[in-house]
Amino acid sequence: MSRSARKSQVRQRMKYTGETYQQAFLETAGLREGASLIPDAAGPAQRMVESAVLHRLLHGAQPQWPGGDQPPFPLFVQAVSPSAAGLRLVVPIDEVPAFGAALAIRGAGDGDVPADVITVRCPDNGPLIATAIDAADASVALQCSWKRLRTGIDLGPRVSAPSALSLRFGADGPLELTSGDRAVLSSLLRRSALFADPAAFQWLHSWHRWVTNGRAGPQPEPPADVVSALTRTCFGLVPAQLRALGIDQSPAQPKERRTRRFDEAPGTPTPPSPEQISVPPAGVVASLAAEALFEAFKKNSLPAELQAMRRALDWFPSPAGADAFLRGLSMLAEDLVMAGRGNVHMLIGYQLPLTSRRVDAIVAGTDPRRGTDSYVVVEFKDWSHAGAYQGSSTLVDVPGAPGPRLHPGVQVSD
Repeated sequence: MSRSARKSQVRQRMKYTGETYQQAFLETAGLREGASLIPDAAGPAQRMVESAVLHRLLHGAQPQWPGGDQPPFPLFVQAVSPSAAGLRLVVPIDEVPAFGAALAIRGAGDGDVPADVITVRCPDNGPLIATAIDAADASVALQCSWKRLRTGIDLGPRVSAPSALSLRFGADGPLELTSGDRAVLSSLLRRSALFADPAAFQWLHSWHRWVTNGRAGPQPEPPADVVSALTRTCFGLVPAQLRALGIDQSPAQPKERRTRRFDEAPGTPTPPSPEQISVPPAGVVASLAAEALFEAFKKNSLPAELQAMRRALDWFPSPAGADAFLRGLSMLAEDLVMAGRGNVHMLIGYQLPLTSRRVDAIVAGTDPRRGTDSYVVVEFKDWSHAGAYQGSSTLVDVPGAPGPRLHPGVQVSD
């Protein structure tokens, strides 16, 4: 597998799990080519404990939301690390009390809430371990502060402390779910980062209630983005689980990867559709969605604005410099698409106020957790390697360059 394909796989997994790049890279390092990048739980016992945890969180999370508004981590889980051997949940330290209250199904109403009994214990070393009474040979690892969990939760009818290093989360009655429903809940927990989006979470919550209420009424319909993610080859669910969710289709095939040479002469300009490209604001060469630019590069049909820029020798010292810029632009667009951010806009060639200098690109979008505007300034460098110049924190030594160059981080900050 090429380095680019491996990088793309890791970034796609991050979209589903919330892991860091390094974590996702390590977790997928031993998987054979073509295997699922998000393995299913290994056996009924593992599926049972994972479904038991998600069932509790879906019942108990919303009552813990501050002000009733969905927080960045609606289940109070920042990331999951699924593997064939098991599953690890990462709980942010500030969210531990709310996570514990959600496990205890606090504030979920006056009615009885059937659930599997689970135990969370603190071993001498390593993460906390959650097990289900009826599946003692399987577990979910919790990267979570025991001190905050133990002190942040009140003991009561549903929560007891069998020992100083364990908590028992009881229930009003047994949870009756089919093995198929447990498999679906287990698989969705292993992809829980998908549900940071409010519409995706509300669908998951509604589907869970629909199942636990005996499938009364119409089945909730998943959002298009969820359907796309859950049917993606090597990342999505198996057909039986898709049918259980009301998604009766085969996994989507991955997009064809771009292989053309970037030093080839561009073809006849064919700009993307008006829906995909907007009129660039003043001081910007072009403004378009990352996916539109990615598709344009694949088809060798750059928008007219970029064709003209390629010939603008007042910006680039040579045609080679323009080609290097386009290589960087194409790689940025591809990285954004492969990371599931193809809808963000790229402001290309932004001219800084009161100066003739330009920024290569600004990625403009919305922070998925806070809902606020988000901008990332990008400068392209056609370097294979760079190191600190004589210990400087602002200058770098680039092989083949006649002298030191300004550090890209300093260039962007200026």
